[in-house]
Amino acid sequence: MKRIRILSMILLVSMAFSLVSCKKNKKKELIESIQYRSGQEIQETDPFFEMKLSTIKLPIDETREVSNTYISPYNFYNDFAIVEYSIEYQTPDGAPIYELPYEEQEKYITKGTGIFDGNGNYLMEIPGECYFVHDTGANLDGNICILGNGYNSDNFQAEMKIIVIDNEGKKVETISLKNTPYDAPSLGQANLGFLPDGRYSIQENGNLHVFDKKGEFCYTISEMERTIGEGIISQNGNYYVLSTTYDFEDGDDIQIKEVNIKTGELGKSYDASALAAFDKLTPTLEGLFVISGTGCYEYDIVNGKLVKFFDWSDTDVNRSFFAHTPCDPIPKNTDEIYAIGLGPSTWPNNQYYLIHLTRAEKNPHAGKKMVVVGGINMSYDQSLMTFVADYNNDPENKCRAVLVDYSENLEIGTDLAEIERRVFLDILAGEGPDILVNFSESSSFQTEAVMEDLNLYLDGSDGISRDQYFDNIFQAQEKEGKLYHMPIRFSLEGLQANTEYIQNTVGWTFEEFEEAASKMPDNVMFVEGILYKDFLTLLLQSTMTKFVDFSEKKVDFQNSLMKSYLQMSMKYGVERIPDDEGDNEMENMRGLTYTEVKFYSGLIALRKLEVTDISNYCVSKDALNGNSTFLGYPSPDGSGAAVKSYLSIGIVSTSKNKELAWDFLRDFLAFNGNPGYADGFSVNRELFDMECEMITESNNLYFERMVERTGSPDMWKGFFAKITEEDINELRGLIEAATTTISSDKAMLDVITEEAAAYFAGDRSEDDVLANIQNRCSLIVNERG
Repeated sequence: MKRIRILSMILLVSMAFSLVSCKKNKKKELIESIQYRSGQEIQETDPFFEMKLSTIKLPIDETREVSNTYISPYNFYNDFAIVEYSIEYQTPDGAPIYELPYEEQEKYITKGTGIFDGNGNYLMEIPGECYFVHDTGANLDGNICILGNGYNSDNFQAEMKIIVIDNEGKKVETISLKNTPYDAPSLGQANLGFLPDGRYSIQENGNLHVFDKKGEFCYTISEMERTIGEGIISQNGNYYVLSTTYDFEDGDDIQIKEVNIKTGELGKSYDASALAAFDKLTPTLEGLFVISGTGCYEYDIVNGKLVKFFDWSDTDVNRSFFAHTPCDPIPKNTDEIYAIGLGPSTWPNNQYYLIHLTRAEKNPHAGKKMVVVGGINMSYDQSLMTFVADYNNDPENKCRAVLVDYSENLEIGTDLAEIERRVFLDILAGEGPDILVNFSESSSFQTEAVMEDLNLYLDGSDGISRDQYFDNIFQAQEKEGKLYHMPIRFSLEGLQANTEYIQNTVGWTFEEFEEAASKMPDNVMFVEGILYKDFLTLLLQSTMTKFVDFSEKKVDFQNSLMKSYLQMSMKYGVERIPDDEGDNEMENMRGLTYTEVKFYSGLIALRKLEVTDISNYCVSKDALNGNSTFLGYPSPDGSGAAVKSYLSIGIVSTSKNKELAWDFLRDFLAFNGNPGYADGFSVNRELFDMECEMITESNNLYFERMVERTGSPDMWKGFFAKITEEDINELRGLIEAATTTISSDKAMLDVITEEAAAYFAGDRSEDDVLANIQNRCSLIVNERG
């Protein structure tokens, strides 16, 4: 059955550590987690889930050539999957199907909703009695049940039906729901549930309706101004339902209420406010399961306690499969879990996986030591997740990586600055991870007090050959000659300039920036509309270390450089974005934003640009007919574009397993898996070349097809561009010229922009604002010990 989605927000779960700076919190006291520690040796008795992974095999006509496939799974449970699919075959002359007459198109398209077994094999189409599927699930006998709308065979009136199919793929029966207390044909969504005596529940519009085995309506469970959950929960011989409501001031009010399943009468209520931080609750007859980004919990209703029975680090699945899948994992019980994963290639041939996890009698990795990898939002990074899965599956590797995501260890409303503070204090206390991911932009993590100098490892006896990588990217990340974080994937951030108005080619000083501004024609804006505070942030994000010395615990914002930052932000920033600019897309076939249209039309000389791959670099350049250059932000030394880390990694100074951590990091640097499906550029030159080649091949093929159909390459400017080897070499040169990285401090940036607002509004002088910034940022540095 589908899950209840209460609130999409950062999850509460603690995977590994207690945070030394964290206040006691009722929610955390109720959580009983699986614990991981740096250097901990895995025991045979430690939990582990064996994985069976199968691909969905569509019923393809092998005598025809496939041009495109589409898969959208409903559910995978009890070794059966219900999947909506579409298969497009090549037309005889290769023309796109949509260009054919409508009556001809169906000859080249096969669509359906099929039933597949646990190995991904196609069994059959769902019976044609349903023209619309609401939900699917498995009853207590293990039969697949499909809830949908169909037509009554006697009067041809639309009605809601439940089709029951056994474990051999044969239809057992069709149950028509009678006397429904709602208009079944007009329902947009309904959810199917089961009762222990063979009855069914249907949730719609916040009410839970119960029907008997023959489809006769029994009763409705409802509460005024509250939402009843999607199914009946069974626990310790009692039955319950979830009851929720939302208040703008207090947030979600969640209660779990006893229910008499014979009458539908509600009884005793239990406060379940601790569950408000989770957005995936699964009510079942096996209990109430809570799904988080790190694993699965079982909730003890009477005692209000969450007990973790599964963690994604306790299996060998590639966790990036779940970053964008439309389905959540479904526990059958605490020993068996079903899940659907989505592979990295999502278009045009999206690949879904059926994943069946079962608890193993013994942990096969017993004897290995754990290396703890901590960071923020790691499970969304396909490169890291794919590498971790490969690394952990290799029996030759010395350790096993377990993941701890600090972004999931929060009270509601905690911001990035608070995460950074907690991680920082954990590390100083010796309670942090071995490896830290995605903290390269935080200035407070650029000292030997918290991070190792990776140059010592790169150039050590077990090091690497630097010429295999963009070594200048490593050097750009250095702070006073020491490399605390290694960019694995990155982008280039700066300003795209129209060379008709601006002649600089790499970067510029403040003086050169001012000079270029003075030469603008009257009808041309110098730079796109950037809010005052955002312009100030652009100047600070690659130069924060000029004002802060974390090792000496000193700050200096009361100087002429910081004063010039305020003045430039006031001069070139705006109070609000003009109506004809911004990131919203205009109504045009190319999907260009308001700002892009003005820039490509020559009405703006500069715009912000982040270059993430060879395609978007060439598109942005081609839209100006080549009259384009990519510059850095103005800076004291006139450096070029800034390096923005998409994925960075470093070794924590208080790690108890530094050698094992380096073994993991070194292998990750050399990892060439999953090419072309990660964000940004790879620092690995071989992988960079592979990805440029892949993108170029697919982009140019598509571009040629578009031009062939329309006969006009110009109409695709700003959307597609023909990529050449010269373009790739040009981009490689930009990367090799990069000498600075984006590195700031979220807490200090918040203080600076907050105080600077008074200056931009004309309420305070530069000196007053800088004095306040100096005092408040000094407190931040001193607080961190």
